[in-house]
Amino acid sequence: GSCRAAPFRAAVVQWAACPEFASCCSEYGYCRTREEWLSKGFRDCNGVSNGSPLSPDAVAAEKAAALIGDTSGLVLLDVSVGTPAIGTIIGEVTVGSGGETVAVNGGSGAGSSAGVDAV
Repeated sequence: GSCRAAPFRAAVVQWAACPEFASCCSEYGYCRTREEWLSKGFRDCNGVSNGSPLSPDAVAAEKAAALIGDTSGLVLLDVSVGTPAIGTIIGEVTVGSGGETVAVNGGSGAGSSAGVDAV
């Protein structure tokens, strides 16, 4: 099933957190097994990279999105082994700016605070 993956463009997903039998939310937003992630079948498990490169189609899609103004996924293109993808943290953080709260990089919006996805 589908899950929330950085840069959090999906409005609706099947799982808020992936089920135990497929506990990794991949960079494509699908729940898959941890064993498949460890064998480098995909790069990200709940926002943590195993060091595999993103597939060329994912890189091309992020660059195409950036050309039309959505740069939120560019920080995800080069992530080291074991490093949380920046978007998994920043995408859900709000920052105070004086009298109002400003969402950073696709967060939940003014006046609200959202939880950070577990890694």
